[in-house]
Amino acid sequence: MTRIPLLLVLGLLIPAPLLSQTVQERDSGVRIERNRETSPRREADDLLHKGRQQRDEGNYEEAIALWQQALELYTQMYDWGAMTHLYTQLGSAYAQLDNLRQAQQMFEAQVSLTRRRDNRRALMAGLNNLGTVLLRRGQLDAAQTHFEEALALATESNVIRVLGLTYSNLGLLEASRGNHRQAISLYEQALQYRIQARDVSGQANTFNHLGDAYWALDDYENAIANYGAALRQVEGRESQFENYLRAIDGLATAHQSVGRYLRAQELLEARLERVRERGDLRQEMRSLEALAQLHLAAGERREAIRLYSGAIALAEQLEDIRAVSALENALSPLIRP
Repeated sequence: MTRIPLLLVLGLLIPAPLLSQTVQERDSGVRIERNRETSPRREADDLLHKGRQQRDEGNYEEAIALWQQALELYTQMYDWGAMTHLYTQLGSAYAQLDNLRQAQQMFEAQVSLTRRRDNRRALMAGLNNLGTVLLRRGQLDAAQTHFEEALALATESNVIRVLGLTYSNLGLLEASRGNHRQAISLYEQALQYRIQARDVSGQANTFNHLGDAYWALDDYENAIANYGAALRQVEGRESQFENYLRAIDGLATAHQSVGRYLRAQELLEARLERVRERGDLRQEMRSLEALAQLHLAAGERREAIRLYSGAIALAEQLEDIRAVSALENALSPLIRP
């Protein structure tokens, strides 16, 4: 069977199939000191809060500007915990914007500060964050060095959640080298720790990674099983929307690849309904594009034309010139006489 390219590797943040997982805010082990009610502290706390609001709305550049101001104030107050926290947030925001050089600088600062303050939990987080960015930049040996240091610290301290995260990131490292069977072994280790830690987000993330690895080995049944496990973990959880998209996209692609067009259609239509409920025009555009590709593969040319046209209308509404061009290029051969 000729392998069909992945339909929906469409540049989600995080996501994309080969993205390692960073430590979230709640896992950083950082406590921001708030017991001194000085005017600069209130101003810094307010900037931090406003930055979070901007981040939650997807306005990462605005969040960065606010957090940089807050970082300057916290630095003047020698609030090491708040500084560590902000380096993490700034690094993550730059990574969301694909400004990986700046993200690396922020995480390097985080690691340096936590080493000097002997904050092991925050150091383990920083090492995983820095390794993640280095992996995305293609600096695989450097990424491995940081992941292995984090693994050693987590093993010594028996921090179950960090063990799960680090094994998962090491799996991604091996996957990026093309060692998919070794990656699967590492993901399985990660999964055991993440189940122990009751880390639902981590479990879904690792199930998605396993789906990607089995897909790379042309093992469609195991790919489907793992994407399906990820989907069950995140179904109905709004906070897990990105993992939901990865799982449903992987499932739809795998089902299509073995000719299960009806099941793929059901999944993509469920995706479309979900993103419409959220008012997410970009993901609606991507859902329509994926459905158009599916109908075209199934020989339903007229329906593919209709869906591509809908996707183009949304791309124009978003003023996304590149998306408009790509979609029109896909549509053009279908409407030629």
